Order: sequence, then structure tokens, then C-alpha cells
Amino acid sequence: MDRRRALAQKRPPPSEEHDTWAKATSKMMLIGNSMASQDLAERVMKVNKLMTEAEHAAAIDDYELFKSVQPKLKAALEDLKSHADKDNIAITEALETLSVLKALRTAVEAAPVQEKRNKRQRMSPAVTNGTPAARVAPSPPLIQRATANGSRSHQKKAPPPLREGRMVGFRVPADTQNRDATEAEWILVSITKSAGNGEYIVQDADAEGGVPVTYQATMRNLLLIPDMEAKDPFKDVPIFSPGTMVLALYPETTSFYRAQVISGGPKDSRHNPAAKATATYRLKFDDDEDQEKVVSAQWVVEYPSS
Repeated sequence: MDRRRALAQKRPPPSEEHDTWAKATSKMMLIGNSMASQDLAERVMKVNKLMTEAEHAAAIDDYELFKSVQPKLKAALEDLKSHADKDNIAITEALETLSVLKALRTAVEAAPVQEKRNKRQRMSPAVTNGTPAARVAPSPPLIQRATANGSRSHQKKAPPPLREGRMVGFRVPADTQNRDATEAEWILVSITKSAGNGEYIVQDADAEGGVPVTYQATMRNLLLIPDMEAKDPFKDVPIFSPGTMVLALYPETTSFYRAQVISGGPKDSRHNPAAKATATYRLKFDDDEDQEKVVSAQWVVEYPSS
């Protein structure tokens, strides 16, 4: 596991970060426009004027004048409060959106990749565009997975067809000329299209030299990770307790490696989709000595038994 490959794009999926930033910017612009608007200034001036009239009426004991000013002052204050409440809601939403953006960036920037984690060497199944994808070696008919508490599940329900563009893990077969089968690794790929009969064409997330590399895979060779475009991406994803062995995407790479959970996870925010989407784990990867890395919960899954 001494070879890692650098990720061309070092941040989460661009659309996610871009959309979050656009949302925050929009809300901050609305707040700024509201605070600087002539309408707000007129509201404040109206309240000040009515307060001055009310104070004057009280000072000269003019009850009739005070009585006529009081309802106008009350209405003006309620209008100003309503305007302020809307600004307060907008400010709160903007701060929450900025917190989400901060979490997205922190999850991938928490630790630099060590120099020893070199770019992964390509292996024989890889092909370029215009060439039929190589068929991967057959796998055992059933892959057991470790659950969060360490037990094994003996069978998993067949998932619905995977949509094009979805990110998944793919187990690259070992090159029999250079590597042992036990050294086969999991990499990040996207579903390009369905090949029928439960097979898919997948594309390597790390386009070496700008040329996409594709593979043909079955569900036996794929590892499902949360689909961030689903309504609830983490619905069926367990929360891993400290000490659990998992498979996780090494920061700033497109390769999955075994790691031990140190802390983190959705915890009490499991019913809050936004909190779950930005939750992180602190992990210790194999062969990383005592170093710990922060990884988004999106990239942490059950560790396959085979």
C-alpha cells in the first residue's frame, strides 16, 4: 500500500461546493441590499419621527395628541421589527450555509498527502476511449461486508440500477504479471452507462494524461458509496463507532484504503440531512503509523471481507 495517486480535483464534487457557495453569496447579497436600502432608512426615520412626537405630547401633557400618535408609533415599530426579523432569518441561514462550506473544505484540506504516496500505476484492464472496456476477472458470487459493530452480513439485497454519473468504488484486478491478487485495490470511478445483465461501464475518476480510462464491471466489483444526489444519501449507511475497520478514500487521492475509525461520524445529527452530508470521521490508515486523517463521511464505507 505504498503507492497513492494524487487527485486531480482536490475538493469535493465541484457542483456541491459551488452550489453551497452560490447559495451563501446570494443570501449575503440580500442582507446587504436590505441593510442599505432606502426603504429601511425611511422606516427608521418614520419611527424616530413618531417617537419624537410622542415624547413631545407627553412633555406638554397633551393627551389627545399622544393618543393619536400612539397607534401610528406601534404600527411603525411592528413594521420595523418584522423587517428586522426577516434580516435575522437571512443572516442565520447565511451563517449555516457558510458552516456547510467550511466543513466541505475542511474535510479535504485537513492534512496534506505525504510524498511517499505516489501516483498509482495503471494496470492491464485499463483502456482508453474508443476501445472496448476490458472485462474484469470474476469474483466470488457473494461478498460479505463488515457491519459497524464488526459482524458480517451474509447477503445484501440487489440495489436498484445505478444512474449514470454516480460515483462508486471499483476493485481493480491485480496484474498477474506484477502483483498478487491480494494487492488488488479499490479506486473511485463514475458510472458511464449500463452494459446490461447487471454490468456497467465505469470511468476512472483520475484521468491520467487527460485520457479517461474505463473498465467493465459487475456489482461484485463495485462498492456503493452514498449517492449525494439522492434525497437521503445516508439513509442506509451505518454510523461507525471508534475502533471499527472501514474502507475510506485517502485525502486528496482517488484510492480507497483500509482504516480504523478514531472518532467522528454523524452521531446526534443523523436525522439532519445537512449535518450528515458534512459529517467527518477521524481515521488512522494502515501503514500511516500514528498519523490521523479527517475524511468526509461520504467517503467512508463498510470494509469488504474479500
